[in-house]
Amino acid sequence: MLPPHAPPSFSDRSTLWNSVEQTEKSNNSQLAREIELALPVELSREEQTRLVREYCSSQFVSKGMCADFNIHDTGSGNPHAHILLTMRPLDEKGAWAAKSKKEYVLDESGEKILLPSGRYKTRKIDLMDWNRQENADLWRKAWADMANDFLEQNGSAERIDHRSNAERGIDEIPTVHMGVAACQMEKKGIATEKGELNRNIQKANRLIREIRAQIGKLKEWLAGLLAERETAPEQPPKSSDLTSLLMKYLSVQREKSRKYSQSWQQQHAAAELKTIAQTVNYLSEHGISTLDELDAALSSVSGQADAIRVGMKAAEQRMKELQKLIENGENYIEEDIAFHTGVARCSGNKVVEQLVPLIDTAVMMFVNVTHRRLTEETIMTHRAVTDAIEEKDPMGAKSAMMMHMTFNRNMIKEMIKNKEK
Repeated sequence: MLPPHAPPSFSDRSTLWNSVEQTEKSNNSQLAREIELALPVELSREEQTRLVREYCSSQFVSKGMCADFNIHDTGSGNPHAHILLTMRPLDEKGAWAAKSKKEYVLDESGEKILLPSGRYKTRKIDLMDWNRQENADLWRKAWADMANDFLEQNGSAERIDHRSNAERGIDEIPTVHMGVAACQMEKKGIATEKGELNRNIQKANRLIREIRAQIGKLKEWLAGLLAERETAPEQPPKSSDLTSLLMKYLSVQREKSRKYSQSWQQQHAAAELKTIAQTVNYLSEHGISTLDELDAALSSVSGQADAIRVGMKAAEQRMKELQKLIENGENYIEEDIAFHTGVARCSGNKVVEQLVPLIDTAVMMFVNVTHRRLTEETIMTHRAVTDAIEEKDPMGAKSAMMMHMTFNRNMIKEMIKNKEK
């Protein structure tokens, strides 16, 4: 797609990009800007093409850029478009014009500043506003708006939001874009680094959603209990017996259900009673007997959810850094120590936290004694520990860590045995 004053020959992409390459003389020149767009699967191929064409026309070609786009779809549910944009404007005659100019930097007296090299200090001034950082947000918003218009016109309820999770108030970790190659490998059953990262992010997000849902459910219970306490005339103003309040709540629910069939009442009553019993057991196990204590516990759980999210982000980052060092054959002792230390501190166990220096020493000893021979086993068991923690599986985490220690112990035994021979 070309602006009005572009040479007609540029409609051939080979001619266009050969001309671009011939014009740029510097070795570090940027030849093009690439934009990748995920296309709504709800639209037909014809509509997807029209959407991309209108987007390029309004956002880029109208500003004087040449836009070359191509749509890729391997049938894996990931249709997308690649857009290449020229970086240099065209003049009225269709020739490439300058992208920027240099101007001298002046001192306080208005004099040019002489550098030790003998040259005068200059700075680059862009002649077009195409390189502004704000353009990224503007282009993303424009794409979302246009795509949503197309979706609405085609009767789809799906919508695109260009904002980040943080901007939308969504307390989740965003996944990364897979790309064509990674998607094809995953489809064939080959695990990729991006795929593994996304799977771990999704696990962490499920855990966060589960905790938030539990908090929401408990708060609903709390609201119901407070309402019953306010409306019951015989209720003492400051009753703090949660068990009694729960049983009264159950009685009220039974009265409300009398308008339904007998079988429904029995089934509903059994479910309510089971929930009450589980709640009472939970309150008893955690030493919660008053509404104030319950509210404090809910606040604590909310804080724990935030801590898990932060802790899992840090653990995942350490895991990736450690794996990269191991695979590259580099010294990974510091990252290995950081991983074990992070797990110990995330446990919330004060005794374990006091053992961190001992854990650090043990890690260093194991790595040095085994001469870094257990690289694959280390990656596998560290990943298993991280996955188990994300899934709130204490037995799984314990088993993975025991396996990790067993690998090291067996390696040391084998080394001692060989040395004795």
